Amino acid sequence: MKRNVLYLTRTVIFIAQILSCNLYGQIPQAINYQAIARDAGGNLLPNHTLGLQFSILDNTTPVYVERFTVTTNQFGLFTVALGTGNVQSGTFANVGWATGNKFLKTEMDTNGGNNYSNMGSSALISVPYALYAASGTPGPTGVTGATGPIGVTGSTGAIGATGITGATGSTGATGSTGVTGITGSTGVTGSTGANGITGTTGPTGATGATGNIGATGATGPTGLTGATGFLLNGTFAGNTPYWNGSQWVVNSSNIFNNGGNIGIGTISPDRTLKVMSSTEPDLHGVIHSEYTGTNPSVYGIYAKSAPGDAMGRGGYFEGGEAAVSGYVTALGSFNYWGLSGSVDGGTAGAIKRGVAGAAGGTGTINIGVDGGATDAVTNYGIYGSASGGVNNYAGYFNGSIYATSANASIKAFRIDHPLDPEHKFLYHSSVESPDMKNVYDGVVTTNGIGEAIVTLPNYFEALNMDYRYQLTCIGQFSQAIITKEIQNNQFVIKTDKPNVKVSWQVTGIRKDPAANLYRIVPEVEKKEAESGKYQVPEAYGKPASFGIGYIKSTLPKRIEGQSNNRK
Repeated sequence: MKRNVLYLTRTVIFIAQILSCNLYGQIPQAINYQAIARDAGGNLLPNHTLGLQFSILDNTTPVYVERFTVTTNQFGLFTVALGTGNVQSGTFANVGWATGNKFLKTEMDTNGGNNYSNMGSSALISVPYALYAASGTPGPTGVTGATGPIGVTGSTGAIGATGITGATGSTGATGSTGVTGITGSTGVTGSTGANGITGTTGPTGATGATGNIGATGATGPTGLTGATGFLLNGTFAGNTPYWNGSQWVVNSSNIFNNGGNIGIGTISPDRTLKVMSSTEPDLHGVIHSEYTGTNPSVYGIYAKSAPGDAMGRGGYFEGGEAAVSGYVTALGSFNYWGLSGSVDGGTAGAIKRGVAGAAGGTGTINIGVDGGATDAVTNYGIYGSASGGVNNYAGYFNGSIYATSANASIKAFRIDHPLDPEHKFLYHSSVESPDMKNVYDGVVTTNGIGEAIVTLPNYFEALNMDYRYQLTCIGQFSQAIITKEIQNNQFVIKTDKPNVKVSWQVTGIRKDPAANLYRIVPEVEKKEAESGKYQVPEAYGKPASFGIGYIKSTLPKRIEGQSNNRK
């Protein structure tokens, strides 16, 4: 911890008497030293115990060193007699005042010990050299003069003015550049233009003249009669032949057709097409479908099941690790999706999900939707947007939210209005106030003249307006006021007594651009779709179905007659 360095206002009073020889032994061998102690801020140190060390230097060499322990009075003043302290080295009476330049070095410990701080040195001018007369040849004893009357005690001098405030420190380094904003999404590709009009068909040319009939060719020889049939009978229904390069094979074990269903790798297909494999194919899968043309609208696999509105599913997949896996190798700067889903149309009351995820059952962690992104300039684990409706939520969470780090230009809570919860919302900023209010507080103790300077953050005036102050004295009755309002991010407190502990609080209203753009309106009427519903219905004894934005959570339906654990 940095030590508190004291400032001494010094007054040195030298008493030197040159008397006749017979009074030589009465000359006082001491020098009065008087000073006022202040701290580094210029504040007095009243009723404070100090440790002092004084050194008389011959140029730079100490010839006499002594120590004192003193207590200042109510004005921070103390007095010592140099030459009467606890001697550390040298003899005061043997200081050679007649030779060399003499300096007084002062050291101090604010805790009353001997861990001293150097307060500086000052030259001793001609008056101390009068002590040298004590070592010369005594003159004749003079007649003792009459004792003069005791003078009137002078009044105590006024307390000196507080020292000037030190210069303002240098401006801190400029902060680092903020994070680059997110790149906007790529615009929708424009529709393909209409085909040009087909040109008119030219007129049909005239029919040429009929040529002469050629001579009839000779009749060729009769060919060999083929064998009766080319396939043998199969061993059981469903055998499908294939050509192995030299002959037709009837009893194969590859493809079966029972007249209604076709099986590949199975002799008992129970679907229109059923493919089974017990071998280990490569990463392209048991069934491989690949389009190698250039039409960008062609699907590798197209499946459709839509027997009616809200009926049918285009595909069902079940896996031990992942039911569906999608992968895209991006080569350009377009939009790419590992998994894409969309729903369009519908009427009032419809609930549509572009992508739905659900995780249930026992275990340690269940995640309905998991998103991650790395390595790009800007990465979004999950990105959501919403617009065009009465209520638009880029994200809506029915439960607790946890984030390692969160940032927002404005922060507010919204609750059902306590006076009219069915028809109104109540909005407050994060300090639960109708204003975007910032709060700053602390405790300070005034100095010996009842003053204290409070320094606020260096951004205070740039961020706030409409300041408010609160002062409370602690431990004693005292009056406290603000003598200087906030300027240069500081204000001054004054108490009618010294050394008073004061609890202070300052508030300000945000005036930054984001606050000016999004001022909070405290009371808001609920929209028609929200009327009669609640932000937290349970708090009003209502079921969860009365919640605004409530959607009954359901897992995707299983295929009829099948289990999610089927092999």
